[in-house]
Amino acid sequence: MIFINGFESVLYLVEIPFEARPKGYSSQNPNYLKDPNVSYQEKRRMVRNLSFAAESTWQGIINKDIVKLGKGFSGTMYAWKEMLPATVPDNQQLTEWWKEYEKNSYGCLFSGAGG
Repeated sequence: MIFINGFESVLYLVEIPFEARPKGYSSQNPNYLKDPNVSYQEKRRMVRNLSFAAESTWQGIINKDIVKLGKGFSGTMYAWKEMLPATVPDNQQLTEWWKEYEKNSYGCLFSGAGG
């Protein structure tokens, strides 16, 4: 596989030391892509940011470029937070943990952040 060869030495899975999402949690509340009060141009900008992050991630994978991969991971987190804020909640402890990892690595992405 293209992804596995080489990346297993630079990718780390880290358990997030936080509690499960509360009962009734929805990653779709709010969803700014469906919000009629958000302009089409703003929605397009948000989607474009996510597509740039996806492209950076893909280029990082196929070119075995850990810097691009990391930027793509972090770009995905920022795009999710902007479009679907509940996927990356404003929990101070979680935000501090995320920022600390981002500072000391090429990038950071929560797996399963959509709920």
